[in-house]
Amino acid sequence: DNLNCTQAFLNILSKKDFIKFKFISILGINNKKNKIIKKKFKKNKNIKIIENYKKMSNFFDKIDILISSGGVTSYEALYSNKKCINVPINFHQKTNSNFQEKMKISSILNYVNITKKNKNFLLNYFIKNFKKNELNENKLYLDGNGSKRISEIIIPSKFKDTFLAKAKNLNDCIDLFKLY
Repeated sequence: DNLNCTQAFLNILSKKDFIKFKFISILGINNKKNKIIKKKFKKNKNIKIIENYKKMSNFFDKIDILISSGGVTSYEALYSNKKCINVPINFHQKTNSNFQEKMKISSILNYVNITKKNKNFLLNYFIKNFKKNELNENKLYLDGNGSKRISEIIIPSKFKDTFLAKAKNLNDCIDLFKLY
């Protein structure tokens, strides 16, 4: 979390407007500000800070909506039938998030809109778009074999077929993973 996005989000979510919502924030092992964050938000009753959640399926059982950067965790949440709001920061997160939004299985929010421009942007978004226990009707088939497909791309069964190509756009990713 080089951009300190976690703390920026928690600053917003700790405001009294969000008191009726409950939030769980997972701090990864690479978060260099985890001690500062835990101390700062310790007294907030609507925010629970956890370090390094061991079994993500247990975490998904406790939530209704996942707010993430749009990486692998967003796919795990979708697999668990959880709504996702992706706030991508880098190219790969944006590629994943664009695909998910195109398939109508998640939403994308702009980090700048949430943190800088409009203080009530996220609150208004929550109120407008989410009702408790309302699941997304659009489904994405996830079979749990993604790692095998990636391995086959990186180290094919026939080594002479090996090549590495950088994705130029979303269509390259869809073609690469046969996600259509």
